[in-house]
Amino acid sequence: MAADPRRLQAPFRTQFLTLAYLLLQWSVPLPGRSCCWPHGALYALDRARDELSRQPCNKQHDGFLSAQCESCGLMMQGEMCCDFCNSGDNVASSSGIVDGRPVS
Repeated sequence: MAADPRRLQAPFRTQFLTLAYLLLQWSVPLPGRSCCWPHGALYALDRARDELSRQPCNKQHDGFLSAQCESCGLMMQGEMCCDFCNSGDNVASSSGIVDGRPVS
């Protein structure tokens, strides 16, 4: 089940590619035990994930991510074009409006 039952679950490929894209944007120190930059970035991701897991629960993310790309499943902040796959015709909002037209 997706975190928001009104949404489709993002495919693993979308999860993998968006995470890889995010890590490519990080400039992080490489620990002595890392063999390369990508694995060093994963150590930084582990540290960030550990810190996020210690934060209090927040079950009210509704409204912040108000749209979802129907092509790749990425959640968005209401944009009409997906920044990840560049799809502009397949964006569904929580209001039931897509490209200014009601959807059922």
